[in-house]
Amino acid sequence: MRPGFRLAMLTYGALGMMAFLTLEGKVRLATLVFLAGFGVKTWIAELKRRGD
Repeated sequence: MRPGFRLAMLTYGALGMMAFLTLEGKVRLATLVFLAGFGVKTWIAELKRRGD
């Protein structure tokens, strides 16, 4: 696992936590879904890189 992948996932987690604590309603949900999508996309890219 590359350090860049770990840093990206930690950053998504930190942003998600800040969004959860500071936002409300639909904006919170949309932000968390958006960040989760980026996390999944990053994870898939890491799996593809390992497979090559």
